[in-house]
Amino acid sequence: MLFQGQELLEDKWFSDTDPIDWKRLKKFNGYMNLHKDLIHLRLNKDNLTEGLTGQHTQILKIDEEKKIIAYQRWKNGGKGDNTVVILNFANTNQENYTIAFPSSGIWKVRFNSDWEGYDAEFENFTSVDTEAVDGEFEGFHAYANISIAAYSAIILSQDRDVATL
Repeated sequence: MLFQGQELLEDKWFSDTDPIDWKRLKKFNGYMNLHKDLIHLRLNKDNLTEGLTGQHTQILKIDEEKKIIAYQRWKNGGKGDNTVVILNFANTNQENYTIAFPSSGIWKVRFNSDWEGYDAEFENFTSVDTEAVDGEFEGFHAYANISIAAYSAIILSQDRDVATL
């Protein structure tokens, strides 16, 4: 959910009589692209994040000490539908951090909010695709290690099987 002007880092109080200052677009184009990319994923434009259109949510991890929350969203389940969102609310990067995943296999990073293309001041911390392996971990049947920047979000999903297209 976006509030009027949020994608341009609007610096005034909301008023329906005061239009958005579109001159800010050039300066904050990266933020606009960040929002555009999130909307693209939310609407499942590439048929890889259908879970973000679904009603189902399951918490995979809440780590109060390291300030990490991970959850999955899905509509019907399966590759291209199950979508994992990992949020780091701490001021430290996490590397090789173990998280439960809905299933084993390759999980691809579809969104990394720390990408320097969104803002030159972002660190461009590398969050890479990961392979979840079968095994019991915190009540789930698969897990993987991820890396995530401070104060950032990543979204992962699996490619759909060719047979399901």
